[in-house]
Amino acid sequence: MNIQESQVNHEFRSSCKINKSDLQSSKMRSVEVVRTVAIFAVIVIHTKPFEDTYISFGTAINVGYLLNQLARFAVPFFFVMSGYFWGSKINSGSPIVDSTRKMSKRIITIFLAWSTIYLLPANLFDVSQYASLGPLRQFYWNIFDLFKHPVQALMEGSRFHLWFLVALINCLAISAAFVALNMKWALICLSILFYGIGLLGKAYADTPMGFHSEFNFRNGPFFGLIFFVTGYVLSGSRRRQSWLILGLSSMAFGTLMHFAEIFMLRALWGTTILQDFVFGTYFMGVGAALVALSNPKLVKLNAIANIGPLVLGIYAIHLVFVDLLHPFGQALKGAAWWGFCYPVGVFVMSLAATFALSRIRLTRKFVV
Repeated sequence: MNIQESQVNHEFRSSCKINKSDLQSSKMRSVEVVRTVAIFAVIVIHTKPFEDTYISFGTAINVGYLLNQLARFAVPFFFVMSGYFWGSKINSGSPIVDSTRKMSKRIITIFLAWSTIYLLPANLFDVSQYASLGPLRQFYWNIFDLFKHPVQALMEGSRFHLWFLVALINCLAISAAFVALNMKWALICLSILFYGIGLLGKAYADTPMGFHSEFNFRNGPFFGLIFFVTGYVLSGSRRRQSWLILGLSSMAFGTLMHFAEIFMLRALWGTTILQDFVFGTYFMGVGAALVALSNPKLVKLNAIANIGPLVLGIYAIHLVFVDLLHPFGQALKGAAWWGFCYPVGVFVMSLAATFALSRIRLTRKFVV
C-alpha cells in the first residue's frame, strides 16, 4: 500500500469515529436533544393524555395507554446515560471514589430538597379552611403520612417520581463497589439477575413463573442497575456514527417486543398493559442512548439541546404543575385539545420554573 492510499484509509477511519472532545466541556448536543425528548415522554406518562380516547384494531385500544407505553424508553435512557457519563469519568482517570462521591452528593441534595418541598401543601385554597395555621397543619400531616410508610419514604421520598433518584444512588453505589473490586462481569450478572427478579415480581407476577409482593420492584436497583451498567460498559467503547442505525434498530425491535409482551400478558393472564418495564423495554432504552451517543447531525437542534442541562430540574419539579393543571383536565374531560395542551403546558411551566430557579444562586443546586 502506498503512502497516498494509507492516508486515505486513515482519513476514512477517522471520519467514522467521533472526536473525544465532544464531551469534554459539555455533553454532546445530540445527547441533550434526546434528554429533552425523554423528559417530555416522562411528562406524558404522568399527565396521562387521551385516556378517554379509543381506536379500534379488531378490539378497542386506549390511546392514552399506547402513549404511556411508547414513552417507556425515557427512564431507561436516563439510567444508561448516567452510567455512561460516570464510566467516562472513571475511564479518563478520575478516581472511582471521588467520581462516585461527587455524583452521589448532587443526587442526594436534589432528592432531599424536593422531598422537603413536596411536603408543603400543594393547594393553599383547600388548606385555607383551617385558618392561618392551615398550611402548617397540612405540612405536619404530610410528614406524619410519610413516616407511616417508612420503606416507601426511603425508596420514593415524599412523591412517587423521586424513586428514580433513590434508584440511581443504589445503582451508583453497587456499580462503584464492583468496579473498584475489578468485578465487572459479576456486576453484569447481578444486574441481569436483578432485572429478572424485578420482572417476575412486577410485569410477570401473574404468570406461573412470577410472584406477588407488597414491595414495588420498580424501586431500588432491580430495574435501573442493568441500564446503568450498560451505560458504563458503553463508556469503554469507541463511539461511532454507526451507532445511529444500531440504536434505531434496537428501539424498533424493543418497541415491538415491549408491545408484544404486554398484549400477551393481558391475553393470557389478564395483566394490565400499563407496565413500567418488560424485556423489550431494555432495548428501547439502550437504543435511545445509542442514537444520542452517535451524535448525528439531524439531532443537533440547538433550541432543543439548550433545554438538556435543565432536564433534572424539570423532572424534579414537573409534578407541581401536573397537580396544578389536573383540575382543568377534570373539568374539560373528553376535550381532545386538552390531551395536547396538558403535557405541553406542564413541560413549558416546568421549564420556565426550572430556568428561573437555575438563575438564583441559592436554588441552582436543586435543579441543575
